[in-house]
Amino acid sequence: MTITTKQKLTVGYITQNDSDWLILSLESIEHIADEIVIIDGGSDQSHVDRLNKFIDGKDKYKWVYNKYPGNNGLQYSQILKYATGDWILILDSDEVVNDNAHMLLEYLTKDKDAYAIKMNHCINDLAHIDSTYAGTPKMDPTYQHYSPLRLFRNNGKITFTPVEHSSLIGITQETCGLIDDVTIWHYGKAKAMMDLKHKYEMNIQRSTIHSKEFLSWWYNANLTGSYPVKLTNAKDHPSVVRREFYIG
Repeated sequence: MTITTKQKLTVGYITQNDSDWLILSLESIEHIADEIVIIDGGSDQSHVDRLNKFIDGKDKYKWVYNKYPGNNGLQYSQILKYATGDWILILDSDEVVNDNAHMLLEYLTKDKDAYAIKMNHCINDLAHIDSTYAGTPKMDPTYQHYSPLRLFRNNGKITFTPVEHSSLIGITQETCGLIDDVTIWHYGKAKAMMDLKHKYEMNIQRSTIHSKEFLSWWYNANLTGSYPVKLTNAKDHPSVVRREFYIG
């Protein structure tokens, strides 16, 4: 009889001043992680306090301060210094895993050394995801993005390239696989949605002009990109606005 030893999973993050999204991400994977390593590049005190309140002495967390070195690759490498798991899952602080995150554990017992995971990149709001084909202007609604290799064996052979958009070194294509039954949602281009939520919560409590029914409609219309709009010429904006956003 073959006895399969449980594989320990470390989930690693790099972060700085992104506690709102990071806490959502942590909530999505905390239950499957044996260890969570957070490399903080120097967050403001408000973010530190918020994250401290969330962690609140939980044993599985390792929170390490490492001044941001100038690119993500070098910062990701810090995760490898502190990770003790058999496998490492790398997530950005603005990435949240689907509710079926537990299915990732099934891949820890397979014969691959690293996996790319299906990913949806939200654009502007929560109702639109990127459909560009392999990073080109060509649009293909059927094209499915996959993250770079985010789940990999912690075998001491894998490292990160020391550049901003880092990739893994030390694996071969033959030992890599795809995970398409779990999705990572990337909110990097929809972060304004968090500001929208905070404003909605404030308005619900304070507004004497708008009804709660209107505010709920307003919130959901903005959240899903269905708020009624009319087009305008970007060059008609005030010069200070055009300067700020590089509008010629």
